[in-house]
Amino acid sequence: MKLASLLLLPLLWTGPSTGPAQDAASTPDTPEGRSQLVVELCTAYDQALQAFWEAWDEVEGDEARKLYLEEQRPAVDATAERLLALVDAHPGDAAGFQALSWLSGAQVQCPEPILARVHASLAKHYLDHKGLEQVLQGLGYEVTPSAGDLLQAALERSSRRSTQGQACYAYAKHLLRRASLAR
Repeated sequence: MKLASLLLLPLLWTGPSTGPAQDAASTPDTPEGRSQLVVELCTAYDQALQAFWEAWDEVEGDEARKLYLEEQRPAVDATAERLLALVDAHPGDAAGFQALSWLSGAQVQCPEPILARVHASLAKHYLDHKGLEQVLQGLGYEVTPSAGDLLQAALERSSRRSTQGQACYAYAKHLLRRASLAR
């Protein structure tokens, strides 16, 4: 595939507002409907990202790859905003945790302002969610202040001892990484 045809990739990714997940208003206002919306939004982004990486294999040369990465990688911002709006509208909802968990994942690579909102929502509404431990595992590798804030909140305020233990371990790793970067 030639570089010129790769530039058409953004036309394939028209964002999460197309396809089956057109609008939160078109989804039934039930936990199942919200969960389905989260799945559809995340799947649409994941498919766009997969198409991006498949096309990446066809790009030749370091400069061309750098340009392709900067200009063609699907941005997560629009999907993140829709997911965060759903979380804000239904705090504590299982679909909200599902959305926040996906946004905090490494494959998504959210910008720091979005991650800060994700971490704050997790700390505010989901400290006792049984799935939080898995999210906390990855935060040990993060150096953002919001990751540290979430880890500290889970350590101090979660009623689940297993969550506190995971938060303690991840927080120690987080602090070590921050200290090593400061040197």
